[in-house]
Amino acid sequence: MGNLWSSIIAGGNGTRLFLYSNQDRPKQFCLMDKSNTFIQATAKRFIPYIADSKHIMGIVTNNTQRDLAKEQLMDPHGVLSKNIIEINPNHGYAGALCVATQKINKIDPGSFVISTASDQFVEDNEAFRKTMNLAISESMSNHSVVFIGVNKYDRKTLSDLGVFTYSGNEKTNSVFQAVDMFEKPKGDLLDKIMQDEKYTCNTGISVWPSDIFESYEEGSRLPGPSTDAMIKWLLKNHGVKIVIGEDFDWDDCGNFKALHTLNRKSNVGNGVVLLGETQNIDYEDCEDVLLITDESLEINVYGGRKAAVIARRINGENYLEVAAFDHNGGVALAAECFSKNPEEFKNGLYIGGDNNEFINSLGSKFHLCVIGKSNVKVNTYRRRSGRCGYNIVFCDQN
Repeated sequence: MGNLWSSIIAGGNGTRLFLYSNQDRPKQFCLMDKSNTFIQATAKRFIPYIADSKHIMGIVTNNTQRDLAKEQLMDPHGVLSKNIIEINPNHGYAGALCVATQKINKIDPGSFVISTASDQFVEDNEAFRKTMNLAISESMSNHSVVFIGVNKYDRKTLSDLGVFTYSGNEKTNSVFQAVDMFEKPKGDLLDKIMQDEKYTCNTGISVWPSDIFESYEEGSRLPGPSTDAMIKWLLKNHGVKIVIGEDFDWDDCGNFKALHTLNRKSNVGNGVVLLGETQNIDYEDCEDVLLITDESLEINVYGGRKAAVIARRINGENYLEVAAFDHNGGVALAAECFSKNPEEFKNGLYIGGDNNEFINSLGSKFHLCVIGKSNVKVNTYRRRSGRCGYNIVFCDQN
């Protein structure tokens, strides 16, 4: 479709998957699976709907992200360098959507835009393609704003996402009129939404005319609008349609358990998932663990259960994180500590759990953070070859 573009918002810092995702390499530029980073998978997902990869615009918020986006999108996927745009991070996610859409409209007036985050997993199957084609057809035929919804109905998922309510008779992959949108609803509000029964999770994937934000001045100001404010503006001024896709899986992969689940089908046994430089990973007696390292560090893991173990070298310093799958708040706290005061990691940072031990014989550039686990014993080592690493023993095996 010659006048259809895709805008990919890739400016987040990825704190929910710290230490895997960090300031040097945010989540969208990390491996989603063994083959693609999140942003590469996103580009591949939407290229079939547009004229070619020259109609992809990527939005980032600093030079590091721009370099990574060029590295991962230009050569393998043909995205143009001039279409990777750096904006002020104060725009926020919704502001970035506005900026991308306005820039596309200046380049190609009268076009339409598929907008999406860069850090999601979507099962790209026939049901997803049918859903996307219906959304595109609705938007282009009626000059309308269309969002893709999915049915993920447990309370925890709903409270962590945006939720649309809609009107009309529910049919698979049909177009509905959105009534309202609620960002991360909780308590009585969530109860009311669920009682109504006509609701769906907002994937953040949308299709709209490129001129939709020409009268939306907040889209070019600092700071940018919040996502719910932008959508409520769209509801008030243009109306929003919803297409619900029921037969494909979608996840924002916002924690280690979700990333583990995504890759579990290709695990090496007992739910052990390896990402990154897998040749630098040894493990024994592990079950349902996510093990990640880079080319700089080895990890040897014994007895792990329901946890992520991540080793990274950042700015010449070596970091190890051991995080329980059910301790997402601790991961966010560790990311905050790292951004504000990395010195807290020097002697070991422990968030939840107890009786953890760190024996470091290699000096001040090796650090540890344990989140939500007890009786984890860690020591550093150096091989004759000069390669360094961490030994990690889960003594409780819980």
